[in-house]
Amino acid sequence: MSINHDPWKQPPGRRIAGLAFLHRPVAGKPREFLMLQRAHDGRWILPGGMAEAGETAVSACMRHGLGEVGMTLSPTRVLTIDHVSANPANGSAEGLNMVFDCGPVSSRQLTQHLRVSDYFAHHRWVDIETMRDIADGYQQRRLLAIDLAMGTSTTHYLNNGRPATAAA
Repeated sequence: MSINHDPWKQPPGRRIAGLAFLHRPVAGKPREFLMLQRAHDGRWILPGGMAEAGETAVSACMRHGLGEVGMTLSPTRVLTIDHVSANPANGSAEGLNMVFDCGPVSSRQLTQHLRVSDYFAHHRWVDIETMRDIADGYQQRRLLAIDLAMGTSTTHYLNNGRPATAAA
């Protein structure tokens, strides 16, 4: 196998995203977390998005957090890293989605700062069970991994929303 280019100087194109896990404690109930509904397709997602050229995942998380929920976020540890394969059918590039713990947020804080946007139709606090009613399958798997990571000091690594294995 010959390499026609230097992979250190010309690496393959990949997208990097920084997503925010904003959560709130609820007395006597499972932890709730914030999801946003995209206006153009109705899908429910975590706040955050793709990094721009030269931007880190944590910076992208903070930039999108300010734009999407109107708050300056303070990402701490990485809860999950989800390696997503390229999808030739829709043209999306291979990427890494890093989900950061952005700490507990109160409903009051969110209400004071949440921005109305043409991009998002609604926001909703959900728990790990009720998210199954609104989230796509890959989001459900990612959120289950996040929930596990929140109870431990580990980061969960996923491949296309599924637990990574050595063979993957």
